[in-house]
Amino acid sequence: MSIGYSVGSFYHPMPARGDLIFPIKASAVLVPTITAASIFLLWLMKRPLPRTMYFVGLLVLAVGCLLPLAPRLESGYKQTYWVMDQPHEIPWNYGPYNGQIERGGTYFLVKVSGPDWQPIYKSSGEEIIFGKASDFNFGEGGNAPTEICLPAEYRFRCQLKRGSFVYFASANVDLFPKDPLRFMSSAADLLDGFEIEIN
Repeated sequence: MSIGYSVGSFYHPMPARGDLIFPIKASAVLVPTITAASIFLLWLMKRPLPRTMYFVGLLVLAVGCLLPLAPRLESGYKQTYWVMDQPHEIPWNYGPYNGQIERGGTYFLVKVSGPDWQPIYKSSGEEIIFGKASDFNFGEGGNAPTEICLPAEYRFRCQLKRGSFVYFASANVDLFPKDPLRFMSSAADLLDGFEIEIN
């Protein structure tokens, strides 16, 4: 179980960073291995071992195996991403990704759960991806789309320029917004809410 926990945290790093005791839980991969090896070496050097040594070894193994089941302790972790000269601090439960951690970044993405836009790791609804960029097409530039939201076969994609930034969204076509301008304005408000002031 502890190996599965560690592998899961590799593919979904934000929930791991949001857990204050994640480093302790991750060590559960090593605890049973080190304990078993230590007791085996002791047994090879000094047989038979005292009975209490076996009990201590079993206790350490049990604790190590149960560590991944320990309850989460919220760490309050926030990922910092930059778009041009503007830093943003995004709470881990929005699953932020693809951003740049240094000044001059071009875009970042977050995930929410539709239709109520809860952070992706706090809800189980359909996934909506929102992003903020320095220009259209993930900061690559190009012409503005003819419409704010364009449906496709499976997903729709929206882009809206507001002020110095371009905001975009992508989700299952079933969630296509009835009012694209209002939808994207609300998305921009959400993403702008992550901005922090620089001293």
